[in-house]
Amino acid sequence: MARRIPWEDEVATRRQQLADEARALEQHLRAEWPPEHHGQIRFEVASRLGISEAELSRRLNYQPTLRKPGRARRSDFVYTDAYVKAAIHAWWDTYGAAPKKADWSPQQLKHRNRLRLERFERGWIDDHGARQKYPRHDRVPFDRLLSEVQRDRD
Repeated sequence: MARRIPWEDEVATRRQQLADEARALEQHLRAEWPPEHHGQIRFEVASRLGISEAELSRRLNYQPTLRKPGRARRSDFVYTDAYVKAAIHAWWDTYGAAPKKADWSPQQLKHRNRLRLERFERGWIDDHGARQKYPRHDRVPFDRLLSEVQRDRD
């Protein structure tokens, strides 16, 4: 997990203060202005704060994180133990055996076994009926969680 550097805490606090200030000003103008002018409120808030509308949108949508700002990537998703255990159970129920590390390694499967790669990419259906992706074995504590599921199933 990423560690916070002291200056990051200060930056996060300042960004949160700026976002709160922008929200308060927007609420004040919504209460003050007639509804037909509400479409111009963002422009007015940005003007009063001396920033662009794009910067205002970034401030209002700001969520503090442990990583530096940038494009969100699929690899940033953190799998919980419960999610991985549910995926292992789903694999076991569907294919009749516990998954191997190779089953959850798309790079290895791409070169070795097309059928297993299709299984991996197909994913599984969770308790709510939503299709989920199997986690890659190198992004989760696969061995530990597999042994816990095996103990549960015995």
